[in-house]
Amino acid sequence: MDPRNLERVTTALDLRRRGSAESIENELREERASALSRGSTRLRDALRQITEHGGDEPRLQAAADAAFALIVQREALGLHDGEALLDFYAVPRAVRARLGRWNPAAPARR
Repeated sequence: MDPRNLERVTTALDLRRRGSAESIENELREERASALSRGSTRLRDALRQITEHGGDEPRLQAAADAAFALIVQREALGLHDGEALLDFYAVPRAVRARLGRWNPAAPARR
């Protein structure tokens, strides 16, 4: 049997054993929360590096990347106030400037 098919069958059996759609939804909620937690930890760590070691270009960009990833992840979950997130974590202007053209106040263009 092809290993990819075996993996699919195993996954399907695991889902059946776990039970209902409710248990799957609970698992999804837990994973979303865990992913948000990992993203916020990554941002806090990057900001701490700037505070402790100075704001050289690689550290500023790492913090901007972490902030952007967390904003995108939150947006995907329906949490649309990225500016409040930046304020909450006290993201410095030098990091915000590296977020590019992203502007939470601007209306979406089509």
